[in-house]
Order: sequence, then structure tokens, then C-alpha cells
Amino acid sequence: MAKIKITHEFDYHEEGEEAKRLLKAPEAYSILWDLDNEIRGKLKHGEDDWLQTEAYEYLENLREIIREGGLFDD
Repeated sequence: MAKIKITHEFDYHEEGEEAKRLLKAPEAYSILWDLDNEIRGKLKHGEDDWLQTEAYEYLENLREIIREGGLFDD
């Protein structure tokens, strides 16, 4: 099993919020992964009438934004 250790020095008063965001990155990744898969499933298998409207294109655009972020380039 590989092990990675990341050290980030920061001034708590000036960069405290940035540090909190760094610590929450795994949760953010997980949420984006779940959203992407939920949208994918709806686009691929959804049979709802509203998908025949602009909603389909809107969901495609949301998925594109998520994918362009580069998080899922594994």
C-alpha cells in the first residue's frame, strides 16, 4: 500500500479558511463524483417527460462543468 504525506504550512489567521477547504477536499470529491453519476444515470436511463425539454441540455452542461474540472481524469 502506498502512503502519501502532504505538509502545508500556513498562517492560521490569514489562510485558515483555505486550510479548512484543503481538509474537506475528499468530501468535495465524493460529492462531485456522486452528482456526476446521478446526472449520468438520469441522462442515460431517465424516462421523465421533463428530460425532453431544456433540462436535458442543462444536465449535460452541468456534467461537462464537473468533468472539465479535471478531478476524474484517472
